[in-house]
Amino acid sequence: MPMTRVPTISPPPRTDPGDGRCRGGSATAPDPQDVAAGEPQISVLLVEDNPMSLRVLQAVLARPGYRTEIAAGGIEAVEAVARGEHDVVLMDLRLPGIDGLEATRRIRALPGPQRGVHIIAVTAEVTSDVERRCREAGMNDYLSKPFRIAILEGKLAAVRKSAIPKDDQPAGA
Repeated sequence: MPMTRVPTISPPPRTDPGDGRCRGGSATAPDPQDVAAGEPQISVLLVEDNPMSLRVLQAVLARPGYRTEIAAGGIEAVEAVARGEHDVVLMDLRLPGIDGLEATRRIRALPGPQRGVHIIAVTAEVTSDVERRCREAGMNDYLSKPFRIAILEGKLAAVRKSAIPKDDQPAGA
């Protein structure tokens, strides 16, 4: 399936007020003022083949400050990263073609700075060694489904902060 740039117009996911976990569905759109003026936009490659997971992640990324591209499989993910247009990859592990671990290995073998893109595993796998396997493949971070929106936002905020040149960061940052 070819990659498609998708406008981020999906509604944000519904959350359970008790635990803040993504549950899918709809809610009110976030206030655009949530992103500080002048904060850099980050480019996110979302690698997911499950329609429900894709919808939930797209909704989170519909907030101002994110530019999102979708890849439905591992091969498409490697091709997208090779173009050098992304700051972070949210990578499912179970994908058609090659899985997320193999896609990450191939990304890390790319020439040039693209191989250093920040990769976060987003997976429902719950085996005891899945986080170790993700790190061994070259992933920078790991997020299990269902996830707390605040945790994903924190991981993306760290990537956004690292995208700001040191000279442009506020004192004490």
